[in-house]
Amino acid sequence: MAGEYRTSRRRTARAPVVALLLLVLVSSGGYGSGGVKASDGVAAATERRRALAAARPTTPEARLRAAVTSRNKTVLRLTSDILLTSDLPVMTCPNLTVVGNCRTRDGRWRPCKIDGGQKFSGFNATGGNGVTPGLELVNFHLTNFRRTIAYMPGIIVVRNCLVTKNTVSYGMFSAYVLSIERSTFTGNSGGLISGMYVSVGLGDVVFRSNTGPLISLYKGNVSGRRCRFEANTGGPISVSKGGVRFIRSSFVNNSGGAVTLGFDGSGTFCNCKFEGNYVTTSGGRSRVEHVYFGGIMDGTDGVQFCKKRPRVGVVLESPDLASYIKDSCKECPK
Repeated sequence: MAGEYRTSRRRTARAPVVALLLLVLVSSGGYGSGGVKASDGVAAATERRRALAAARPTTPEARLRAAVTSRNKTVLRLTSDILLTSDLPVMTCPNLTVVGNCRTRDGRWRPCKIDGGQKFSGFNATGGNGVTPGLELVNFHLTNFRRTIAYMPGIIVVRNCLVTKNTVSYGMFSAYVLSIERSTFTGNSGGLISGMYVSVGLGDVVFRSNTGPLISLYKGNVSGRRCRFEANTGGPISVSKGGVRFIRSSFVNNSGGAVTLGFDGSGTFCNCKFEGNYVTTSGGRSRVEHVYFGGIMDGTDGVQFCKKRPRVGVVLESPDLASYIKDSCKECPK
């Protein structure tokens, strides 16, 4: 009994000492004088995550602005419409791709809308540092811009887009190389595409009920395949010191004529349709005008129609230019 009593007393005596040691260790933050509390590390990590989340743009417009000013090649995917609250900043991203992937309420795909608010401009880059900027816009409805939608000394690609109700006095789109595919332009006013030394490529593009001229180039070239110019006002295409080439395309019911080739302009039309294009003369009368061929200063390849020119509507600035109009499929694909 005595031995059992002594053992129990010793154990009871140690209990306060152990508790005191544990209290000291916990309050010191570890087992040494330089210890770090585990709770401090968790708190620091949480704060870092919060800071990153706060710095990351959250609205679609903020994400677009961040992508435009990125210093690295960027692909941005948007799932919501954007109503601009100011001009987009100058584009510093060297190569930007913006893809829209919006849905209707019942889940069907639709293009995302970028709305210029009837006063703002879109994508603009100045280039520099030996970098040729590039921009690609895919699956968008671009509307209500009053200034340039996209301009840069580089490459612009527009694919699967709807462009409506924009009013820009000179050049909604302008680039050294401009490629537009499977897109529709309707209800726009002012020059859609303009510039010097510009190369424009069109594929399956519809221009309907716009006020132009739609495409105006000096020392530039425009080519199109399966395109349709319908019911536009002001003349769809005007090119001087450059070339026009269209394959299986149609020019129907345009006022102001269809294609104007100014001095030193040349054109090739392969299996194209011309119908109902006209100009209003100074006397107020309407005259059929599908292709107007102007003067020559430095030389031109003339105009070729495959398989043959329209019966009427090829208008020459002077009768001595008749030899420059030919019926030939030499420059057309087989």
